[in-house]
Amino acid sequence: MGALRTSPTIALDACAFLLPAALMVEKWCHQAVVRLATVPPKHPLHKPVSASKGKNIKRHRSPLHNLFDHVSFVPKRMEKIPAKPRDPALLGKLPFTVSIPLSKEASIQEDQYAPESTKVYSDGSAHNGKVGAAAVLIHPDKPQRKLHFHLGPESKHTVHEAELIGITLALHLIQSERSKNDSFAIGTDNQATLEAFHSSMRKPAHYAAREILRLGTTLRKRT
Repeated sequence: MGALRTSPTIALDACAFLLPAALMVEKWCHQAVVRLATVPPKHPLHKPVSASKGKNIKRHRSPLHNLFDHVSFVPKRMEKIPAKPRDPALLGKLPFTVSIPLSKEASIQEDQYAPESTKVYSDGSAHNGKVGAAAVLIHPDKPQRKLHFHLGPESKHTVHEAELIGITLALHLIQSERSKNDSFAIGTDNQATLEAFHSSMRKPAHYAAREILRLGTTLRKRT
């Protein structure tokens, strides 16, 4: 790069924005662990990688054991986004009907005149650095039933993810109802959450949207 032979290598690396050798090796190890932890089940390395994660092996340790023990990484906490897109033929086919009113007043009016007798309201939010979701089922002749779930710190989760988890809780409440032939209405206050069902579902937090579609399909077959 035109530097003098007597220039210190550490200074040249800093001027070239290069990581020191020790940090560069750590980066390579972390990248290797992430790639190994995200291999699909049909990959030849999926089985040996699953057998190496979290195993305390004292003898005959393989390079996979040393690599996963060296890097502070929990594969189960990492969200896996599918590489293949959603089938375009299924974009408009949902197991439920989605309605997005144009205004707040129209939303209130639609809720008041909804023909469903049983209604479930869900919500997700962040408060004091923590993210959580909740759902409440309201039936005229029965006491209210609630579900809530704490996702974790705000640094690792988003409100959009919490909104989707809230709808998942609402579907679990509906699934636990004894009446099988009744129709239910789910209310949420986030338009981006509802619009996610018409997307390819390849973004963060869309694992919850895929789970909602699976639960909705199961409930539709039950009725």
